[in-house]
Amino acid sequence: VHGHPQTVPDTRTARNSAKYRASILAHPLRCVPRMPGQAHAVLVDLFRSAPAVALQLLRAKGIVIARPENTHLLDPTFPVPSPDYLVDLAIGCDENGDGDAPSLVVLVEVQLEIDPDNLESWPLYLAAARKRFKCDACVLVFALDERVAAWAAEPVDLGPSRSVFHAVVLGPSAIPHLTAANAAMAVPELALLSALCHGRNDPDLIAATVVSIAGIVDARQQA
Repeated sequence: VHGHPQTVPDTRTARNSAKYRASILAHPLRCVPRMPGQAHAVLVDLFRSAPAVALQLLRAKGIVIARPENTHLLDPTFPVPSPDYLVDLAIGCDENGDGDAPSLVVLVEVQLEIDPDNLESWPLYLAAARKRFKCDACVLVFALDERVAAWAAEPVDLGPSRSVFHAVVLGPSAIPHLTAANAAMAVPELALLSALCHGRNDPDLIAATVVSIAGIVDARQQA
């Protein structure tokens, strides 16, 4: 996320612990402002567990995706002449369904605060993904704060050739505000996103989301 070599702490053990997940379920909003590092990991893990949600949100932004059901995770490290850069998550959409080569690569970046360095890194991510996979690519930025989303949506001027980079940005206003009934029936990860963005003034949405997520946690613990 910060546009420098990958020195990311290993949070897999913490994320997979029953105690950690239970704390998120009990207080799905509390973790975001108080523990930004952990909140970032939770949001990336959310997209990792349900990559189709990222494509569903892209379609809501008007981007045509032929086969959104054929998705798989890709190696998020992209080698460049300078040190390798690590995106938060790389999702491949396979139009043919053969699992061979993606027709679209979605580079997911969770952005919790304004970081000008990322505006220099995102165009590099896009170019590296297109070079590596020989297909279309886009940078999908998710922000929990509308101010951060507005900043990330600003065009990045790439020089006198008048080339401009645009990220696809999802702020709270771009995430569906689900009703409690819809949250109970929705993909749990999408319900959680909706609760994180809109749940402060909607306790019924939070309650329905907790029930939805709890079913997945129980199933994983029993697996």
